[in-house]
Amino acid sequence: MEEARDRMSSLVRTLKASSLLLKDDEDVDGFKIHDLVRGFIASVASRDDPFLVLKDNDKLVTELLKDKLKSYTAVCFPHVDMKELPEELDCPEMRIFLLFTNNQSLKVPDSYFNSMKKLMVLHLSQVSLTRSPLPFQFLKNLHTLCLDGCSLEDVAMIGKLKGLHILSFVNSKIQRLPKEIGQLVELRLLDLNHCSQLKIIEPGVLGSLIKLEELYMEDSFDQWNAEGQTPPTNASLIELNNMKNLCTLHLYILDPSVLSEDLNIMKLTKYKIRIGDVRLWRNGSNGIDQSICALSQEGFPKLKHLHVKNSPSIHYVLQSPSHTNFKTLESLILDNLINLEKICNNHISTESFNALKVVRVESCNEMVVLFPLSLLRKLPQLEKVQTVNCRLMREIVEVDDCGKIELRNLHALELCGLPNMRNFLTTETAPSSSTSNNQVGTQVAFFNGQQVTF
Repeated sequence: MEEARDRMSSLVRTLKASSLLLKDDEDVDGFKIHDLVRGFIASVASRDDPFLVLKDNDKLVTELLKDKLKSYTAVCFPHVDMKELPEELDCPEMRIFLLFTNNQSLKVPDSYFNSMKKLMVLHLSQVSLTRSPLPFQFLKNLHTLCLDGCSLEDVAMIGKLKGLHILSFVNSKIQRLPKEIGQLVELRLLDLNHCSQLKIIEPGVLGSLIKLEELYMEDSFDQWNAEGQTPPTNASLIELNNMKNLCTLHLYILDPSVLSEDLNIMKLTKYKIRIGDVRLWRNGSNGIDQSICALSQEGFPKLKHLHVKNSPSIHYVLQSPSHTNFKTLESLILDNLINLEKICNNHISTESFNALKVVRVESCNEMVVLFPLSLLRKLPQLEKVQTVNCRLMREIVEVDDCGKIELRNLHALELCGLPNMRNFLTTETAPSSSTSNNQVGTQVAFFNGQQVTF
């Protein structure tokens, strides 16, 4: 999956560089295409393999659906205005079929896909699939099935599609992932994002998906069983260990106690894991240890961005002694950690935060000093510092000598809502005050007579 995505990203970058695709300002991974370019590309590409892409609300759809799709290999209906679908389409050469609609009452007839024996990619969006059997259960060549925003009652029949590599239920109304889904042993990607009604994943289903590479479960299932729970009523996190090729994982763990010490996530290259209930944290839950280090014995050597929010049990980001380091970390955001005292509780290695560029601390009301000088000198790449609404914050830097402080790469400093802020830094030997209006950043009162170079 990762190799295919890299190839696609490379092609998209090439097309953007050629101005055939346009940048999407709202989606960093997305793109736009001009109508003229789309029309030209479609006409050229369809010379050998006929395919059809209708415009939104195209009025030709009714005529096309009658008997004019027999030779087409691909069809895309983007939000076309359809009240109902014909009983069956005569499309024996169809490989790709995409249907997007805002009519959630639109039902797919039982025999709709009967002629599409060669179909490989099927994407249905915002349609009703509440009847059983599902109309596509006999499409044996199908390897990609996306049912996004659909109403689904029983998905057990999907287990018959043994050749599936990609299965998506994003934002669909699905309450149960039955044991039959575990028969999809060729599956590489499973997307359950935003399936807020999903409450049951039968035990063993996830553990059977041994070739899975990417699993997405944001804003979705959170009722994990603890390891060894008897009788098992739901999926357990330890099942993920069966996925030897898993490299991308997004999920939500409501109860930290279900985490297993034997859970092997060291091969993950991309992950977004949310642990605990914000409401419980605010009421004093201690499900997470005093330091973030406790989440991994091996540290986070490939982590680039860390955002920790609403956890009262966190006192330090890095607690010594520890083998943990964040040597590739580029941004650190600490938000509403009401008991956070320091970023580090002791001296750290030179490489611990060597790549850190952005630090934002907000609503951390136990912090008095943001950086000890020993830490600041180990942040050579620091570009941006934001400290917001920290009630007890008095200084940004705490120093114990009059040495020169160099922040060569710092280009943004935001200090806001700090009622006890006295100085940028404090030192035992610095003069009480010294001002020089002509020297920006050196020996002004806010910097307490210490030489600070930006």
